[in-house]
Amino acid sequence: MSLENPDLLFQRNTLKKESPRKYPLFSAKEAARVLSFHKSMPIYRETPIHEMDKLASYLGIEKLWIKDESKRFDLNAYHALGASYGLAKWIAYKGKQNNDTISFDRMAWLLRSMKDFVIVAASDANHGYGVAYLAKLCGCKAKVYLSQGVSESKIERIRKVGGDVEVLELSYDQTIVHAKEEASKNGWLLLQNTTVEADESLITYIMQGYLTLACEAYEQLGEQRPTHIVLQAGIGSMAASLQAYLCNRFGANAPIVVIVEPRAADCFYSSHELQNGQSSSFMDDSNPIETVMAGLNNGIPSRLAWPILRDESYAFISCRDKVSYLGMRVLNTPLQGDPRLTASEAGALSLGTLFKIYNENHRKEIKDQLALDENSRVLLFLTEGPSDWQRFHKGIWEDVFT
Repeated sequence: MSLENPDLLFQRNTLKKESPRKYPLFSAKEAARVLSFHKSMPIYRETPIHEMDKLASYLGIEKLWIKDESKRFDLNAYHALGASYGLAKWIAYKGKQNNDTISFDRMAWLLRSMKDFVIVAASDANHGYGVAYLAKLCGCKAKVYLSQGVSESKIERIRKVGGDVEVLELSYDQTIVHAKEEASKNGWLLLQNTTVEADESLITYIMQGYLTLACEAYEQLGEQRPTHIVLQAGIGSMAASLQAYLCNRFGANAPIVVIVEPRAADCFYSSHELQNGQSSSFMDDSNPIETVMAGLNNGIPSRLAWPILRDESYAFISCRDKVSYLGMRVLNTPLQGDPRLTASEAGALSLGTLFKIYNENHRKEIKDQLALDENSRVLLFLTEGPSDWQRFHKGIWEDVFT
């Protein structure tokens, strides 16, 4: 794009395979198994999917759906889907169960029988909160390492559910490395959805846990089918899981998947830019990543996620922080007839990106590249709600007059 300091940087994925591959670990059968496990949890309920008909009409597209993960398990975000299923599969194999997975009650019973069992997580808040809450439900302990800049309200939220919190003056990527080292030294289980973990099978289980998002969404849509899906990517585990599921289920008829990231942490966009098929890492101790999009502020793609998104996704978009603020404002001030939704900066990025593309004339080039038109049906995921309300109210007014 030939724009000075553009809010959006766009790349059509030139590394995409001509024909989608099959991903057996993310099949419809596996998705049904994952959903069955989540339904066994006492706090399970399906998260809503909202039809934003007025906003769709305003944008000039046929349909717009937003699946609201701020209602997931009353935990404000989707992350516990992966953590809970990953833990269940790990326990099932450790306990030599006959089935690939076990019910939540069986998992909790086995964990209570394991003396001094500790789950460890590195986080910038939401993943850590989900792991701490899961440990509380299962009667075990959670150790949560938080990266620099996490607000006091988020720290206190984790402590209230029993998490042992330690805040580090490190970036998110560095915090993950530290958590891995501590887990290895103390014999704890690192429950992390990125591939610093030596046992990549556990990462795969966590990624499989996110299949409930896709399984629920398509059950809720019934016969309706999205033509486009916009997915936020931090380390990419959730986005890759859904992308693989779509390839398995729909093959060449799968919807166009667009990956969106913060400009300061666009590790997938940067990896594609290399054009050599390799993933790019830009973790730099002297130059920490600075983005308001907590949960997406990492510079290292998951080794398991990158090949899937490299081979199958349609495009990569890198966004300035103001794009997420725009998404927050649009969701919080709906057109009459649409529901009012609240999202964190990361949760609102997909909507902010779509709105930005449609509301600025010089974005027509991107719209044309993505084949977005009046017949488009777009599915978005509001991945998390606000967990720091002071920051939320500041954010929705940020850059209003610029």
